[in-house]
Amino acid sequence: MLVKEVEARRGVAPWIRPLVGSAIGLGVMAAGAGALYQVLAEAKDRRRYPPPGRLIDVGGHRLHYLDMGKGGPTVVLDSGLGCSMLDWCYIQPAVARFTRVCAYDRAGYGWSEPGPKPRSAGRIVDELLTLLRRGGIPGPYVLVGHSLGGLHMQLFARRHPELVAGLVLIDASPLDQRRRVPRPARARWLQQQLRWQLFCWSSPLLARIGVVRLQKRLQRPKTGPTRYPATVQPIAEAQRLRSRAFDWTFGEARAIERSEEEVRTAPAFPPIPLIVLAAENSSSGAIQQLWLQLQGEQALLSPESSLRIVKQSGHFIQIDQPDSVIQAIRDIIVGAGLAPACPGV
Repeated sequence: MLVKEVEARRGVAPWIRPLVGSAIGLGVMAAGAGALYQVLAEAKDRRRYPPPGRLIDVGGHRLHYLDMGKGGPTVVLDSGLGCSMLDWCYIQPAVARFTRVCAYDRAGYGWSEPGPKPRSAGRIVDELLTLLRRGGIPGPYVLVGHSLGGLHMQLFARRHPELVAGLVLIDASPLDQRRRVPRPARARWLQQQLRWQLFCWSSPLLARIGVVRLQKRLQRPKTGPTRYPATVQPIAEAQRLRSRAFDWTFGEARAIERSEEEVRTAPAFPPIPLIVLAAENSSSGAIQQLWLQLQGEQALLSPESSLRIVKQSGHFIQIDQPDSVIQAIRDIIVGAGLAPACPGV
């Protein structure tokens, strides 16, 4: 009788409590069913799309890499935030026609296993060097980095200049880009950061209980990463729908400030051939002007450098205008005095 009196005083109807309990129970059952659906779907994807390359232990976890071509120098490809080696599907086969080229997945991406945290540039560079050594991939290396991968490759060149013949930065992440956002665009930029943080917290959970995968199946028409060839598209889609697909993206994103500090405190950039490719249509307005200015500043890192504005291209130059990337790699090799294995191709 006392409980009923308290509920009446609080304005709680007697039928509310069982209704809430039933709703919670149904939610738990739905989440459990979604999680099982996700596990079974991922197992099917793993059987359907096995790793195309090799897995090498780099200290408690294995990284996946695909090695193609012959001769030297060896070109090493590093992708942007949240991206796998599939982003080099247009570049690697073409470069393999004139030299050796290695594309790899950072820890947690593609077919690579998760690695220890924090996922800062310093740790990533150490893991890449271990991969190259244990994989029997000799230098000198021509490093190629897209977006955040460009920050990693710059740190690699600073820490191990004796191993690096040249560097190609593809619309690469510059230092201090967030601090230098112009005031008129700052509010819009802060809104984007807030949406990004909300996405960071919700997406891993939604992926694990199958919501992201189910949402994808229910979409009409189908949407998703369509920048790949038809043969690569379903593999990229399977990777995007994995439970852990968001974990390592956000882990690297949260470590960006630490990564930038590691680059700032590293030795000076070596005097090696450097080509900076900047997308003409990477953004718009004041943000785009700042982006191109920052790309130009990166081109000042070396006395042997050049800035190339790539027209009719968005941020993914290696997808939108792959010939510009292939030519830059060839020019770096020639500029370093290291003739390609098949220079006439």
